[in-house]
Amino acid sequence: MKLEKQPKTAVEYWEAIEYFGGKQFWTDHDLADGRTSDPDGRLPVAYMSESEIQNKLVWEVCKKFGIIHPKDMPKTEFGKMLPKPPKGEIYYWDWYGIMQNVLLRKKFNETICSACPFCRHVPNGSIPCELFRGIGTLYHLSNPTACVIMNERQSLMTQSEFEKKVRRMHGKKALWQFQRKYRKMMEETDSQKLDIQESTKIPA
Repeated sequence: MKLEKQPKTAVEYWEAIEYFGGKQFWTDHDLADGRTSDPDGRLPVAYMSESEIQNKLVWEVCKKFGIIHPKDMPKTEFGKMLPKPPKGEIYYWDWYGIMQNVLLRKKFNETICSACPFCRHVPNGSIPCELFRGIGTLYHLSNPTACVIMNERQSLMTQSEFEKKVRRMHGKKALWQFQRKYRKMMEETDSQKLDIQESTKIPA
């Protein structure tokens, strides 16, 4: 396991740290549930490599952006607040939480849900939908334009029925905002498909 691209910005560092942390989490999870086996004993080596890369990234981002590393945080009694960090610095886990919310908000804004009056973004990454019995999380929205209500697998409503409900309950402006974003996203999706087709076309 190696780092494919060296992060430069705080966002890139957070994404890389989260990526390697996620790989370690799911490795542990799959081994515990028996979904993954390791008869050759290779996983511990890969795990250590991922852990070393993640730790290196944490030290780098702390040094580069004035973040106080978890090992350098002041010791406090249980239940007591940490003292304010020095001016211009921030504790690692505070920085981590801020970056997580920034990225989750960005992902939310890239989905059709962000233009829907029945949905709202919450900091933990969930997207509560008033019309759907359940919570769709950002991690499960592989297709940003796929409204869970109009989804082919769910087929809870047709697009026409959904839009009528939006207009009836939230007014013309809400419907216009939803339709505008939906059209724009669909146009961008079609454009990306054309680009892929052109790039994979075999020359005559």
